[in-house]
Amino acid sequence: MNWPEVFKGIQLCIGFQLFLIALFLLSSRQKRNYLLGFYTVLISISSLSSGLYSYLEKAPLITFLFGAHLIIFHAPLLFLYIKSIGEEELKVRHHLVFPVLYTMYYLILKLFFSDLFNKYSFQILIFHLLLSVIYTGIYFYFGSRYFSIRLSDSLKQKALKKFRLFYVITNTHSISLHSVMATSYVAYLFFYNEFLYFNEYIVPDIFSFIIYIHPLTSIIFIIYLLSETHSLRSLILDKGITKSEVVRNNKHQIFTDVRRIIDVQKRFKNPDFGLKQLSHEIGVNEKELAEYFTEELSTPFNDYIHKKKIEEFKNLIKEDTENTYSLEGVAQLAGFKSKATFYRVFKKAEGITPSMYKQQQSKVG
Repeated sequence: MNWPEVFKGIQLCIGFQLFLIALFLLSSRQKRNYLLGFYTVLISISSLSSGLYSYLEKAPLITFLFGAHLIIFHAPLLFLYIKSIGEEELKVRHHLVFPVLYTMYYLILKLFFSDLFNKYSFQILIFHLLLSVIYTGIYFYFGSRYFSIRLSDSLKQKALKKFRLFYVITNTHSISLHSVMATSYVAYLFFYNEFLYFNEYIVPDIFSFIIYIHPLTSIIFIIYLLSETHSLRSLILDKGITKSEVVRNNKHQIFTDVRRIIDVQKRFKNPDFGLKQLSHEIGVNEKELAEYFTEELSTPFNDYIHKKKIEEFKNLIKEDTENTYSLEGVAQLAGFKSKATFYRVFKKAEGITPSMYKQQQSKVG
């Protein structure tokens, strides 16, 4: 079986799927989906051209429209897509000026200097690839900074992880793929005899690997694109992607109030103390306060309170050197209302039962 041809066929099918998804994204009413849609169109063109290369090289008009110069648009479109998550107003034109000018240069060169273009086609391709590596690297750097400076403070943790993972994988794949291709072409064209073994045995394997890895990366990309559709987004990001304005603007004050009421006053020792009471005392909406614990403290409110109660239980056990209280009695003093809840929560947190913990402390003492 001719595996390279099989994988080209797979890439061709994936290219059509990507194009259909791109049309769906472009038909939506979200600005960030427009940008993601245009980016997906370019990726689908790349996939289709890979699968149809043997046919496209006989059609000058198609190769003229869908040449390697299009990869210069990838990095700015991806960066703008990420920025659109955190900003309403985007200066799209500023980021597309250079790609447009570069494309015009490419087209003029191919139209009016065709002999020169055909003579140095491989050198031009190498230049495309190296420029893409540098250009993508620059945008990758600024995009990563944008995650740290802007998005990390405005997105919910699950959303932040999703977008960051997609951004890192996509940029890393693009930079490494184009770097390997450019290196291989340079070695083959300019240093064939100096790197004879590399050019005769390694380079073909590299390009075979590229053919094989393309479908895998494309499938990952398709899964991400589907997760951006309205019907599937709710399965991954159940309650939106941005933090509430109250949490963003008042998290330091909320943190101070939470420490005062829970850590200093130890109000959790009251079995009836809960999120509703805490919300009332610090003047923050119950839903937004629950979000604060989940997003800023990385733990749901109940788990946070249970942790504090367990810490208090352990402190009381150490202080009760004369065994005045039973385990259940100490648990009640620590704020646990139910014996069953106490045993379940303690075993889950510590990996041992409360009685085993007490025995260990007796031996230590």
